[in-house]
Amino acid sequence: MPWYNIPVTWESYGVIEIEAENEQEFWIKVKQYREDDSELELPDAEYVDGSFEIADDDNIMVLNEFDKPEKGDF
Repeated sequence: MPWYNIPVTWESYGVIEIEAENEQEFWIKVKQYREDDSELELPDAEYVDGSFEIADDDNIMVLNEFDKPEKGDF
């Protein structure tokens, strides 16, 4: 029996803390994180109910039974 890799997305909700000297510096940092979040440490987050979706029908991959991933491999 074949296995399928299906790309999915979902939303999560969490809270981050931003240290800033004043409100102006705070908004500058918020803007920087929106433009480049590579330095942002992801917070503990909660799943947003109803947000799970199949991301892209064109990228569903059929695997044979020998390609089945082991639990925890994905």
